[in-house]
Amino acid sequence: MGERTGTLLLLLFMQYLVIALTANDASNEDFKGLVSLQDDLMNTPNWKGSDDPFPCDNLEGIRCTDSRVTSLILTSMNLLGTLSSEISQLSELQTLW
Repeated sequence: MGERTGTLLLLLFMQYLVIALTANDASNEDFKGLVSLQDDLMNTPNWKGSDDPFPCDNLEGIRCTDSRVTSLILTSMNLLGTLSSEISQLSELQTLW
């Protein structure tokens, strides 16, 4: 393998790492946002108790695309409390019911 090919492979690998780490940080921020919302509301479903670091599709009332929260469907959940500003951590949120 030539030096040029090795350099190209290294650059591609580094780009992959940056993309993977950025995506993980984003979904982690979404999870932190959900936990903050849960702390401010009463009668919420359990959004914390899972072995998966971000069990996006297994959480009641939450819909995701590419491991990012895109929809919160909270109607008929009998929630009490106020919706805090922490919802802004859900940067990909498109639907809130």
